[in-house]
Amino acid sequence: MMADSSGCTLDATNQIGADPMFVNAGIPPYDFHLQASSAAIGAGVFEPGVIADIEGTARVPGSAADIGAYAFVPNTP
Repeated sequence: MMADSSGCTLDATNQIGADPMFVNAGIPPYDFHLQASSAAIGAGVFEPGVIADIEGTARVPGSAADIGAYAFVPNTP
């Protein structure tokens, strides 16, 4: 993420790995939740000291965590 007087932009030239597929990382209001097709879902490692994401959603002990500040929560009808 790069911030300047024009706002924030993603610097894809320095991206390492797959596109995280954020909901909206391009224009305000930004939304860094993961889309359902994100390669970041289940690609992380569970850390015992990290029991919840930034919104308080529980991270499941013993399972692969989602990469990023937000745990992926699928929309259910």
